[in-house]
Amino acid sequence: MTQWDVAACFLAAHAHDVGHPGTNNQYQVAAKTPLGKKYGADATLEAYSADLGQQLLEQHRILSNISPSEAAAVLSTFRSTILGTDMAQHGTTVLALRHLPNDFYTQNYPPRRPGRQTSNGDYTHALSLPALLLHAADISGPSRKTVAIWLTRSLAVTREFVHQGDCERENHIPITESFNREVLKSEGLDGFQRRENDFTKGVVLPYYREVERVWAGIKPLRMAIEMNLGAWEDLDQKYVSRMWGAIFN
Repeated sequence: MTQWDVAACFLAAHAHDVGHPGTNNQYQVAAKTPLGKKYGADATLEAYSADLGQQLLEQHRILSNISPSEAAAVLSTFRSTILGTDMAQHGTTVLALRHLPNDFYTQNYPPRRPGRQTSNGDYTHALSLPALLLHAADISGPSRKTVAIWLTRSLAVTREFVHQGDCERENHIPITESFNREVLKSEGLDGFQRRENDFTKGVVLPYYREVERVWAGIKPLRMAIEMNLGAWEDLDQKYVSRMWGAIFN
């Protein structure tokens, strides 16, 4: 990546969830929230975070010491990279990755990126290395240094899911099964582990393998995912049970 690609990816990583209200895109639309009405169904919160992030960059003059053309390039990659974290585009991205040759981003990364610029409402995933890496980071829980860190992050995310399920119930919106506190409580820790493993094996790990095929730099994280998948039995079950129970308090 160019120095401006790196800068844009770094800034996008910090900003990609700025302003996130703790409920997902589908909820914003279904509940007719102000954000849902403003941004519509395509990359709702990603577009909001890109707008808010750009406002913060301008407010704090983060790009004031580079030329206007350089700043425009950073902002363009900044926005498309944040929009690339929309999970609704995950399948499309994986299919597009499969059409790239091996080591594409290692040996033959072109000056003109494949794909096109993105905007909310006319959304096409930018198949650029910054976007691929930020999406990988966004679903990187299973690649953490130890399974205990992965677990802690996943429990925090599950708490957020339960919150959304409660909001759906209060607003008389059909409750998303995986966000329904009664369903999750009935499944218990075994169900939690099954869901985590299913998501990791079915979504995260295949994506990391596709990225690794075109850019080998992600290999250590792919290996960490595979190691963590086999390490659940090493966890202190009493400690995990306490943390699990705290979600529903």
